[in-house]
Amino acid sequence: MQHLIERFRHQRPHPDGELRFLIERSPSDFRVHLLVGDPTRLGFPADDSFDMRTIVSAIAFDNGFSRITGKPHYRRFLWDKLEADRTQVFLVPFRHETVRWALLRTQPLEAEPSVLHGELLHLSESEPYPLKLFRLAHLDDPTGLFNRQALRLHLEQIDTRADYHALFIDLDGFKRINDTHGHLAGDAVMQSIARRFRSLDDEAATFYRIGGDEFVVLLKGCKDEGVLDYTRRLNRSLRDLPVPGGTMSLTASIGVLNLAHVTDGFDALIRRSDEAMYAAKTQGGDSVHILE
Repeated sequence: MQHLIERFRHQRPHPDGELRFLIERSPSDFRVHLLVGDPTRLGFPADDSFDMRTIVSAIAFDNGFSRITGKPHYRRFLWDKLEADRTQVFLVPFRHETVRWALLRTQPLEAEPSVLHGELLHLSESEPYPLKLFRLAHLDDPTGLFNRQALRLHLEQIDTRADYHALFIDLDGFKRINDTHGHLAGDAVMQSIARRFRSLDDEAATFYRIGGDEFVVLLKGCKDEGVLDYTRRLNRSLRDLPVPGGTMSLTASIGVLNLAHVTDGFDALIRRSDEAMYAAKTQGGDSVHILE
């Protein structure tokens, strides 16, 4: 490895500020060898070589990409880039005094396919434009919850569907808020509902607004009784919502479906969850229907 490092260090002149490195790959580890540049720009110590633990500790895994895709999936995304046997260009957020987004390019060496040559193309402290687009495409306005596109993405990432229930929520009587107080007040109530949902603080639940007054919750690791208990918590969170001049309480019709019963993809899930919700709605609202 040392001969490669020396060869690349003297391969060509380099301008001030350039950062280049070699990545030595093995089945269980990565090691980065600095060729030229200042690694402290990315939050690394001022050393010539770093192991995988140092690399991981320098990456800001809590970022806009990981909040949408999930941290495990985001980690896998980064490792896939480092394991790829072709040229890759990708963004990585590194911890510094603030998070710095690095645009990196890696390329395997023809003579040594287990080694990648890497270089820093661009470094910025501002949110990259691709991340802004990604966030806008997967988050709902005005609630900030995940949207329909994010739900589709997350369903594709689920390996064991039997571990999940989908709760399809339709707010009973929400139209009267818009009719009485106007759409701006309706948006404010939607934001309050989103805050109430997030305040349930359950890591097993992921919330989506898929349109109008309809929401979906993906709930992991609950049996039927646990799911019913969770629907009661959801309905309690809809009490005393602030509206102009006072408060208003809402209820919800909730259809419940175990994802193991849906094998035909996103559209089938929406269709069957919708059936379960309407079955709850025909019971007069403020009710739950579990679709077998």
